[in-house]
Amino acid sequence: MMAEITTENYLKDLINQKNNFVSALQECGVEADSDEKFNSLVPKIVDVYEAGKAAGDGGDGGYDEGYEAGAMPLYYSTRLYSTWKGVSFPENYEMTVRVKGVSDCGLAFLEAENLKSIKLISDTPDTLVDISSAFRECYQLELIDLTEFNRRISNLGYCLYDSYNLKTILGALDVSEVTGGFPATTFEAKSLESIEFVPNTICANIWFNKAPKLTHDSLMSVINGLKNFVTFVSERYEGASADLEGVTYDPRNTTYYVTNPYIDGDVIKCEATSDNSGEVFNATLYECGVSEEDVPNIKSFFYDIDGSMTLYIEKLSGSATLTLGTTNLAKLTDEEIAIATEKGWTLA
Repeated sequence: MMAEITTENYLKDLINQKNNFVSALQECGVEADSDEKFNSLVPKIVDVYEAGKAAGDGGDGGYDEGYEAGAMPLYYSTRLYSTWKGVSFPENYEMTVRVKGVSDCGLAFLEAENLKSIKLISDTPDTLVDISSAFRECYQLELIDLTEFNRRISNLGYCLYDSYNLKTILGALDVSEVTGGFPATTFEAKSLESIEFVPNTICANIWFNKAPKLTHDSLMSVINGLKNFVTFVSERYEGASADLEGVTYDPRNTTYYVTNPYIDGDVIKCEATSDNSGEVFNATLYECGVSEEDVPNIKSFFYDIDGSMTLYIEKLSGSATLTLGTTNLAKLTDEEIAIATEKGWTLA
């Protein structure tokens, strides 16, 4: 049964349509209020284009709703390779790009002109992305914001090459998947001050000697970002024994910390500090069978009550070089440098 056609029903329907119109404008990023009249709402239709433009290419627009609605088809792309290569943007352009699950941003902004800042947002966190040469030779670029990118990087080679006005990178970089090194990543990024890495993720040779303005906080983030190549392995030897000079108790069932271990004929000699008493003894270890190259890396041993012995040996799972250059090295104390070397890294 059809509703009775009355002036009151017409007005109710008109109000509902106006409210729907207001909601549609708001979803497109246009400011609108249900208290407004049609004569002020209708002209706002032209603002939908500007809001969609802001959603697509940056600015201050509210793009969060617009992307899923299709305002930015590039959002669904898995490859932004060379997308804005060589593009001349308006002066001091601030760009925001939101992507769903892109895996390749290589050369994305190579040689782009007039870019002042770039913000990348990803809706698929903790996945791999290649950003090699992504911001290379962006001469006006000052800021890269990756705080909402949250991606693991597979390739960072030449990423910041010759972007000599770049000062700040926001967001910690997870480079745990970069195993092939960081060729020319920061070459001639001579204004770069701020960069941050996820701890224990840098696992290949990396250079910052061409970025001499790095702050102390940035340098410490690099050092804390270095993977620890030092591991400890335990080797158990049946029938091994220890003779501790001057010991007054049964030396078995005790852990001893080792210093200055060396081979003397068929035995290993060292200084052994008791975990129980702190006493230091000259010790001789028999029938251990540890390789000659591992002897200097013996850190402790446990002389078991059953007559066996377990040696704890420091080994390296890999090695790499952190090249900071003399200017950056001078900003660090000996203790801070030691953090890197104790992880098995060489500093240059």
